[in-house]
Amino acid sequence: MNKLTGHWLGVYWQSDRPTRFDMDLTELDGIVTGIIRDHGPLGSATLSGNRSSTGLRFQKRYLVHLGRIDYQGSLSSDGLTLTGRWWFPNDYGRPDPWSGTWQAERDPGAVGREEVEIEDCLTPEESFSAD
Repeated sequence: MNKLTGHWLGVYWQSDRPTRFDMDLTELDGIVTGIIRDHGPLGSATLSGNRSSTGLRFQKRYLVHLGRIDYQGSLSSDGLTLTGRWWFPNDYGRPDPWSGTWQAERDPGAVGREEVEIEDCLTPEESFSAD
């Protein structure tokens, strides 16, 4: 089974508008954690979830407060592509435009790349205090 650990490049769609992102994932015993960096105004987010066989579920939490976003997806048989859906949970009471699809591919230029810590991903403008 291919581990998800590594650097991924992707895009998610909301109301037919694409937003590019990159993410660094770490998988250990079926637990997946990582950092997602949206190439849009929301910036960085953490993720945590789990994986079974080719299935993946995780929650994304932006470093600015927006609540959680749920993701579900699957890994291709060659281990190079993730595809799935994302949505805000029903407890937010948002309509359908608050869901969409996503896709990510392993970054071929990141082979052998060291794992990235969250502190290494933030610029001073992206950091925040927990006041």
